[in-house]
Amino acid sequence: MFNFLKIFSKTECYHSKFIVEGMRCEKCAARVISAVSQLTGVLKVEVFIEKDLVNVYSDYEMELSVIEAVISDCGYKIKSSQNLGSVMVRI
Repeated sequence: MFNFLKIFSKTECYHSKFIVEGMRCEKCAARVISAVSQLTGVLKVEVFIEKDLVNVYSDYEMELSVIEAVISDCGYKIKSSQNLGSVMVRI
């Protein structure tokens, strides 16, 4: 009877990518998402456990070392990190 359409807005933001060692489960992912999301400027955090990947989208280009420190404080090791520049993302 009712059709609900979820509308996503596309936002221009900055994308940072981290290869993280030690995340094994959804609880690990939730810990990283919660911690990184608290940083000022972070719009979205994605964790892909099977790829050891964390994507961070922010409204300005953040220092990688700041995000790395938060992930490390969660108990995980950063294998590599990279700022990928400006992208359009559905938030």
